[in-house]
Amino acid sequence: MSEHMYSILTSDNVDFEPTLDHICSEEIKIAISRLNDADDVGGLLEEVSQSAVLLEVAGCSPLVRSMSDKERILRTLLKHFCLDNIMVPLQQFQEGLRMGGVMQMISADPDLFRSLFVKSNRHLTASIVKAMMMVTRSSTGSNRFSVENRLLSYWYDFLQDLEEGECAISLEDLLIFATGCDHEPPLGFFSKAYHRIQSPRSNLNVHASSSQHLWECAKATSRSFHI
Repeated sequence: MSEHMYSILTSDNVDFEPTLDHICSEEIKIAISRLNDADDVGGLLEEVSQSAVLLEVAGCSPLVRSMSDKERILRTLLKHFCLDNIMVPLQQFQEGLRMGGVMQMISADPDLFRSLFVKSNRHLTASIVKAMMMVTRSSTGSNRFSVENRLLSYWYDFLQDLEEGECAISLEDLLIFATGCDHEPPLGFFSKAYHRIQSPRSNLNVHASSSQHLWECAKATSRSFHI
């Protein structure tokens, strides 16, 4: 959940000034932004007409006599989509937490539980993605183990290239492919992703060019993820 929603969850005081940043829906955010950008009555009337459904849902009168009505419309829309629209499900969530004794602990120390409820803005790095995966290896000392060392080196170089933006995809794209998530959940994954190295050729040319290294790594590496 967002930071402002967590603040409402942990406090009886919901007296705050909602802004566009508190709205999650991009479609609603764009519509309200267009209303806010209207600089004359004619433009405001046009935007109000375009946003008639939003105004009706928010219980906001579409009547426009002057530019002073713009502030009324904006306040009503922001209050509805940032507060009124979430209060009932949020109160039900609070009640469920209270029944298990969890809400009381959260209220006593909101900062302690914040990371469990508020989406982390931590930027993915190669090290984070690497730590999410458990590599299964061949027996130590075997020929395959030696080849796997090289392949892992190429794989880690690939992750570093993704972090530095040198590839067409990002670390977030890779995580979505592997887990379906674009970020790590607050409690982490239930288990690490298993990264199994399979080399279809025992005589893998480990002296090839860097691009060939990565291509061989991509072809030779299969991943089975158990999340």
